Amino acid sequence: MPSGERTPYGSRSWAPTAAQHRAAYRFASAYVHGRRVVEIGCGFGFGARMLSEEAVQVLAVDNSQEAIAAASKEPVPANVEFRLSNAIGLSADEIRCDVLVAFQVIEHFPAADGFLELARDATRPDGVCLVSTPNALLSVGDNPYHFREYTPSELQRLLVPHFPYVELFGVCGSQRALTYHGHRRRLVRSILAVDVFGLRRVLPKKATQRAADYMGAAVKRFLLRGQSSSRSDDWDREYGVEQGDLERALDLIAVCRHGDPH
Repeated sequence: MPSGERTPYGSRSWAPTAAQHRAAYRFASAYVHGRRVVEIGCGFGFGARMLSEEAVQVLAVDNSQEAIAAASKEPVPANVEFRLSNAIGLSADEIRCDVLVAFQVIEHFPAADGFLELARDATRPDGVCLVSTPNALLSVGDNPYHFREYTPSELQRLLVPHFPYVELFGVCGSQRALTYHGHRRRLVRSILAVDVFGLRRVLPKKATQRAADYMGAAVKRFLLRGQSSSRSDDWDREYGVEQGDLERALDLIAVCRHGDPH
């Protein structure tokens, strides 16, 4: 059973989510040409491979032994290293880089400031830190893997004390994508409404996470039933990164710098 914490990019039912994440990595690729990159929370390594096409070197880190093992099974590009480690257990010196990528990571911390201090110290003065996270305004919500989700203004306030120059972008969807995510959000919330006694808030966390994995997979399969084509690359045209109306963004992407880029 795939975990809701890490996207299995080859799974048919996860095709829209995979394409949504690919949009963020395509955006990130514009920042990594010829540079040393560190990705925190690399999951199964799909994004690290995309970044390696432009970067001179990619160190991809995740705290899941299963994810790192799966990432290392596939042929690994010569300029990519996968490493098993907890992000907070790293030192700034060992992950010093030009570009630090942390996509879908900060929502997993009870308090993200410690991680952002590490990201700030690890990123060179002329470097860039790229952070993505679900937009709380459009999120399915109540994800047992997430401690905190952020609105655009909340994300800005979180990041500015660590990086004085922050630009926010959004992963936005076409009407087809927005319809899919709208149906998914309503279906998940209707299922959660059955738990009138709030048992998911008192059960052991691992139990609620596993239940969410099964529910999420079932919802995704249901929404894609009858579609003749649902590979992630079929959905690529449905997602893009924009700067502007962040209230309609599915995910938020922050480009964080130590100094004014202009």
